[in-house]
Amino acid sequence: MKPGNRFRKSAIGIFAVCATMWSFMLVADDEVTITAVTATYDHDIATTIFEGDVRLTSEDVNLDAERVEIVTLEDGSNKVTASGDPIKFSVQESGEESASGLANTAIVHYSTDQIHLSGDVTFEQGDIVVETQTASYNWSTRELQTSESEDENVAPSDNRTTVTIQLQN
Repeated sequence: MKPGNRFRKSAIGIFAVCATMWSFMLVADDEVTITAVTATYDHDIATTIFEGDVRLTSEDVNLDAERVEIVTLEDGSNKVTASGDPIKFSVQESGEESASGLANTAIVHYSTDQIHLSGDVTFEQGDIVVETQTASYNWSTRELQTSESEDENVAPSDNRTTVTIQLQN
């Protein structure tokens, strides 16, 4: 192999790795790394969309999805929405997994330490397994709220079940 060909192949390999990894600061001191097949940014609506085998890793949350959208809100915080069929999520506490599961959609709010899950949710923490249609989990307080209603406009008196669980290790 000619020396020029070796350099060209190395440069192409390095470019391919760089082209599929992005790093964001979502809130102070919370760095997020994302790998994906494609990424597009729309400056007008302050939104970045990642598609194709997306892997989001951060200190608090890991997501595997087909699509991840990051929107910068007016207050400077970010909303992360992951979708797929299904997405996989895990939540860490002190570097160790504290909860994990599956859902069709996950919305992460790093500013409030919450992940909102919807669509065929399976939430696992240790021996506890919860299956529901919607759930919200606060990884700081370890509070899980679930609801069996797929229609968020249903009044609580219309057979809607909401359960709040304080999870402990």
